[in-house]
Amino acid sequence: MGFFAPLGLIGLLSIPVLLLMYFLKQRYQPKEVSSLLLWEKANILAKAQEPWQKLRRNILLALQLAALVLLSLAMARPYFMGAGQVQDYVLALDCSLSMQAEDVEGSRFEAAKEKMEELARSTADGSRFTLVFLSEQPTVVLSAQEKGDTLYNAIEHAQVTAGGVDWITAESLLIHEKNSLGGEVVIFSDDIYEFTKLDALWQNENGGGENTALTLLSYTRESDGSFTVLVRAAQYGAAAEKTVALFADGVLLDSQTVSLEENGVADCYFTAPKESRALSAKIMEDDILLADNEIFSGGSVETDRKVLLVSDQNIFLETALSLLDGVEVYRINSTQEIPSGGYALQIYDGCLPEAMPQEGALLLINPPAGNRFVAVGEKQDFSDHVTVVADENFPDLASLHFDVSQANPITDTFGRAFLTCQGQTLGRYGEKNGRKMAVLSFDLHESDLPLQAGFPIFLYQLMQWYFPEMDGNYGQFYAEASIPLSLEADTAKATIYLPDGSSKQVAPPFPPNAFTDTAQTGIYTLQEENADGVVTQKTFAVNAKTEGESDLRPTGAESTYAGGATKTVFVGKEWTVGLILLLLAVILVEWRVRCHANQI
Repeated sequence: MGFFAPLGLIGLLSIPVLLLMYFLKQRYQPKEVSSLLLWEKANILAKAQEPWQKLRRNILLALQLAALVLLSLAMARPYFMGAGQVQDYVLALDCSLSMQAEDVEGSRFEAAKEKMEELARSTADGSRFTLVFLSEQPTVVLSAQEKGDTLYNAIEHAQVTAGGVDWITAESLLIHEKNSLGGEVVIFSDDIYEFTKLDALWQNENGGGENTALTLLSYTRESDGSFTVLVRAAQYGAAAEKTVALFADGVLLDSQTVSLEENGVADCYFTAPKESRALSAKIMEDDILLADNEIFSGGSVETDRKVLLVSDQNIFLETALSLLDGVEVYRINSTQEIPSGGYALQIYDGCLPEAMPQEGALLLINPPAGNRFVAVGEKQDFSDHVTVVADENFPDLASLHFDVSQANPITDTFGRAFLTCQGQTLGRYGEKNGRKMAVLSFDLHESDLPLQAGFPIFLYQLMQWYFPEMDGNYGQFYAEASIPLSLEADTAKATIYLPDGSSKQVAPPFPPNAFTDTAQTGIYTLQEENADGVVTQKTFAVNAKTEGESDLRPTGAESTYAGGATKTVFVGKEWTVGLILLLLAVILVEWRVRCHANQI
């Protein structure tokens, strides 16, 4: 036998105290009485009060001693080792947007947490649990934890998100945890995802409710500076009428009533003043999922980015750059001194300075071999087409290919390769030494890239990588997204203010890391301050992820599942409850005996 809480045995120290109470009896003072009729009984009682007398047979003492022993043992939580059947579990909780739906009691999320805790509490002692929260970044919260307050508190404090679930990553993670624990995978969700390799048991909470969501807020700036705003509403279920309102900087501008066909969409157009910094739209009627009834967008950036082009003669490049909105190009020759002026991007075409200025991002075109900034090989001839590697930053260039006659293959390993030819890297982009940098290792004059229809698109998407805010959709991101930050060249300090009013400093250090604290939906403000104390602000928005989440009706087909196997382990079987019941019985008997003695 062992004890889970051996300190409880300290209670046995009360036994000598009880015995001492029976040894030491209070002395009575002599008193006159009116009769000696009961003298014999009084004599017996007097003898009972003598101190340090021998212990006589006393059932009350025996019962009280038994009660103290039982109480001490119960506090020590005794157990006996024995074989038991247990089953380990990997519990996965869907924390995505759709779990906020209130078509079941409380919400799907709260119902799922309740069922998860019920399962944990109902298992045999010795069962172990791994707890996984499923979101855009599935996370292992507890690993191989026995049931108890640690597990229950982790389930209770789980938070639902406004994003989705990366099910591919989730499958790999759950397979790994299942193999590590050797248990059964139980997923608490509102639908069933069809895994390719994982066999799991699904516990679904889904009332099949209908829902309306705002799925798009887009705008264009007109010639007078005002905005034309498009808001799209989607209906998941029967036809309905909804009121859509537009807000600018929190002030109501206009509202429209739209008729939505069954499973249809409807567009609303509004006008917003040019002073608007942040836009939002809202469905005024409540439904079972409120989180997707509102959508936000940050204001557009009107200030052009200053770009310095250092080139002796490249009409193609200079013309293409000057046609890009949001870019202001300044050109100098390679023999001129590089001016200072807060350039967001510096482009060096066929030349490099002795000392690279520390401000702004870099684009190096045809850098010579042996330079100090990027490692390139000796010039080589190329006969095959140059192709664009599939990349999310260049989504529209999969079909672009062009020819180069000569190039210096890039041997540097920073960032990503995005232009290749004959197994060699001719284009690479990423961060190096804390700065954004892209390299094209060939002379544009020795290629037909500037003659391709995709050349302006190529430059535009490259500029969008340098300056994400140039993209008309930059003002909107999904919850749980990682947001790249592009700061002004002279920024000394940068802070982001979240929708709830809290703030996070994102720079220094420079360059800033991608911003990942995007659980809240709403308007975020990026505030930049230079060394002179001049402050600039721009806004962006984080929205609920409606795609795949706002349609609340079940779509997955439940698969057959054989269930996990139990295993035999030696566990400590606690006897605390039995001891407490026995203690109560002893106390009851002691009470009855005392009552009987008082009646004599």
